Amino acid sequence: MLIKFALLLRDVCRPTDTIARIGGDEFAVLVEGIDSKAEVLVTAWRILDALKPGCDFGGEPLKVGASIGVAIAPFDGLSADQLFETADRALYEAKATGGSSVRMYDTRPDQYGTEGYQKAGRPSDLAGSIEGPRKSA
Repeated sequence: MLIKFALLLRDVCRPTDTIARIGGDEFAVLVEGIDSKAEVLVTAWRILDALKPGCDFGGEPLKVGASIGVAIAPFDGLSADQLFETADRALYEAKATGGSSVRMYDTRPDQYGTEGYQKAGRPSDLAGSIEGPRKSA
């Protein structure tokens, strides 16, 4: 199952993105060269959308979901450790809400001076300009 998910990530992400399994059933995707938060959310939602049909596992249909935590430099940290910690907090918030969702941890204080989680909706401003997933050969 992990191999199938890794192949799905490869097909959905850009060729310039870095994909790594970081332990258990957790993967990290490093999305570089972006100009906006919406661009990274496009990748996150592509992953969730690609999982919707489920997959075949040993001849049996299997429903698969994912929880995604997002951190963006320099807003959520500058070092790899800071970014990983912030994304990890957002990931566990996504899991706590039932999964199959994207969460960002906003480290910038809001109007009340507190940090918090944001449900990361679909980047509708980019929806018309996004290509579909790449097909593997």
